[in-house]
Amino acid sequence: MAGPAFLVSTGSGGVLAGPSGESQTWRLAAGEAIFDHGDESLDVQAVDRVGGAVTLIAPASGAGTNPFTPGEGVRDVDLVRDVLTTNEALLLETDVSALVLVTAGSVNAGGTTIVAGTPVALSGAITLINTEQTTALVVVAVIGPLLGAGPASSTTIASSEPSDSGPAGPSATTPSPPTTAPAPTPTTSTSTTTTAPADDSDGDGLSDGQ
Repeated sequence: MAGPAFLVSTGSGGVLAGPSGESQTWRLAAGEAIFDHGDESLDVQAVDRVGGAVTLIAPASGAGTNPFTPGEGVRDVDLVRDVLTTNEALLLETDVSALVLVTAGSVNAGGTTIVAGTPVALSGAITLINTEQTTALVVVAVIGPLLGAGPASSTTIASSEPSDSGPAGPSATTPSPPTTAPAPTPTTSTSTTTTAPADDSDGDGLSDGQ
């Protein structure tokens, strides 16, 4: 292969694939795929007498039946596979291109029918729906957004020092309400009062009053 590509097994039988001159290390059943960097040639052979077939999905810019311009920078590329029964749909979103390949049946994309074996490049919000009575199998190489192009996250730390710059704006941190001290626990105390002994002037053991 001349460049990076997805190798998809599209026949009724499976295939074995691997670097040329070496044992085939990848076994692909119908509908399965691998990604190859394209830095060396590959050998592919059918698993059994049923036979097999492979299709390359190469998301590389340039001339051809489905040209596109990804622009500068590094982008993520994903291979999405789905099995769609009648009236089921696959929803995708890409700002560059999505290379659609139907491997069985057919799907409808914005009023256009995509039949098996005919790759099509689409972009934007994509809806692939199966309007037929037979099951459709579809694989899509989605070229995603620029890697590392998302907004940088930031954290704002509010100072505890008083500020004379005016009232806080919408982005200021609202101070926590003051914490109310817990009510004191009531304490029960017992006091003992000592009464002085009554006078007993005659020494009979009884007070004078008694």
